[in-house]
Amino acid sequence: MVYKSVPVDSELYAVLCRLKESLHFSSFNALIEFLVSKTRKKSAFGTAPWLKGFERDEQDRVL
Repeated sequence: MVYKSVPVDSELYAVLCRLKESLHFSSFNALIEFLVSKTRKKSAFGTAPWLKGFERDEQDRVL
């Protein structure tokens, strides 16, 4: 899966970028999917703003 690169909180963005570099591609995707799913369950408005930059882009989905 491909994720959009949209500016988010700079500290969180730095942490996620470091994780992306150190984790295997599938592990990083699983982490983002987990965070997005947990966030959506708690929010009636969709993904939390702090995850906006890493939300899955349905148009660029890789099968």
